[in-house]
Amino acid sequence: SISATDMALLTPDGTVTVEGDGARPLPTMTMRAAGSLIDSVVRIRGCFTAHWNWDTRQEFPGRFYLYPADIEVEEPAPQDPFSLPTTAAADLLEFNARADALQLTKIDGQIICARPNEYFLRDGQAGIRLLTGQPSQNLGLRVGDLVEAVGFPKLGGPSPVFQDAQLRETGHAPLPGPVLLTETNVLESSLDATLVQVVGLLLSDTVHGDERVLELQSGAQRFAAVLKWDPRVRAQCAPGSRLQLTGVYASEEQPPVGGSIYPFEILLNSAAGIMVLQQPSWWTVRRAVTVAAALSVTLGLAFIWITLLHRKVEQRTVQLQKEIEERQSEERHHALEQERTRVARDLHDELGAGLTELSILGELGKNPAIPVEEKENYLQQLTALTRALVSGLDEIVWAINPHYDSTASVATYFSFFADRFLKLAGIACRLRLPESMPEFPLDSKARHGIFLAFKEALNNVVRHSQASEVELRMEVAGNQLEISIRDNGRGLAPPETAPGCDGVAGMRQRLQLLGGDCRVTSQPGRGTTVEFCLPLPPGTARANAHNHDQNSHRRRQPDHPAGIGTDH
Repeated sequence: SISATDMALLTPDGTVTVEGDGARPLPTMTMRAAGSLIDSVVRIRGCFTAHWNWDTRQEFPGRFYLYPADIEVEEPAPQDPFSLPTTAAADLLEFNARADALQLTKIDGQIICARPNEYFLRDGQAGIRLLTGQPSQNLGLRVGDLVEAVGFPKLGGPSPVFQDAQLRETGHAPLPGPVLLTETNVLESSLDATLVQVVGLLLSDTVHGDERVLELQSGAQRFAAVLKWDPRVRAQCAPGSRLQLTGVYASEEQPPVGGSIYPFEILLNSAAGIMVLQQPSWWTVRRAVTVAAALSVTLGLAFIWITLLHRKVEQRTVQLQKEIEERQSEERHHALEQERTRVARDLHDELGAGLTELSILGELGKNPAIPVEEKENYLQQLTALTRALVSGLDEIVWAINPHYDSTASVATYFSFFADRFLKLAGIACRLRLPESMPEFPLDSKARHGIFLAFKEALNNVVRHSQASEVELRMEVAGNQLEISIRDNGRGLAPPETAPGCDGVAGMRQRLQLLGGDCRVTSQPGRGTTVEFCLPLPPGTARANAHNHDQNSHRRRQPDHPAGIGTDH
């Protein structure tokens, strides 16, 4: 090229620029004549002066002045450079004694890759690189076009390089099939400017300026794949992916513009040349370290939280234990006070009036004014009252003695009491009890409450039923104690007029307070049946060796002088 201030010359060693200014103009030649010098081989002789900055003392290599100077045309430029004979790319690689870097040469081939100011051609035998003086997009050529190219060959590399090339489109054709790169041919420089296909492991996918650079490894070799960065294609491949690339092989011995740090590069025309064969494994070393660190932090926080929670639970447990102990103490105290109150009331009710009556009968017995016959009557009353007081005291002692807090003890005592009470009234008592009565726990409150109801039922039989026989059944069914008192008396009249109705209501009220039930069934002339159902606390019956002795049908007695059989 040539202008009013500089002239660009292609030399066998590269491009230089001859500059000119008012004091040192370019070699004398009119601009019209200078235009015809483009692509001519010329020889310039003149006085050389380097171009440098006087202030910084910086020299600019490749730029200088020639003044005074003259130009001699050794070989004029052809009128039509594309009229030159076509030379095969393979011939340019052979030795030629007449070869000259300033000899304009014509070749033809197919564009297999287009880069800024650079094209890669393939003529079927070898590859060629074309360096143009203007951006490739300005030429309107694309990959797959068949072209003719004229330029100055630069020899000595793995493939010819045409400098200052001019191109002309002659057609279009599909690209040839790629050559498969393997571990044996991956470093062959003869593949330069050849369409190839390679499989590799992606190490990184980055963007540098207007280029997207993928660093890959195939076997022991690392290389880079380069393509133009397209902001519209935002998806990038994850490191660790296995990719198949189809692009042009560019050897380091003849690197593209800008150079490379890899033994070769794969130049991609577009993202379509990238095929993902396998996604990377999610479990990478970095993620493993991250997960391990996160787990360590989580475990540390969990350990601290558990320690604090454990300490808080211990403190709360101690506090709850104190509260439970205090509440249990209060409940025990309250229960003890209730039991004391009940015992005091029972003693007052059972013994108080009786003792007063005993005192009166005793005073009457000592009075000399009373006849002997009346005194004997008073003594008989005194004896009967004493026995009744002893029986009442026995009932109170049995109710409060924790030794008898079981269903077996209730069965034994009720059997003894019913037999004794009914015999005094001249009524036969038949006991129907299982041979083995399970010993479910039953506290004194429940025993006392159901005993009072049981006693009331027997009292109603004696006073109102006119029965001659009573059948008593007791058993534990499921988790409740069932007691049945059946007589053969006259039965109950309608509720409005039946004697002893207050006693029935009292029995039902007592069982309801204990959480149980009282059922009374009767038919006139066919007797009456009273059934008590008392729920037992959940748990397993306590084993008792006496209940499993098949040779004995007797029950444990509450410290009474006589035992009671199973049938009377």
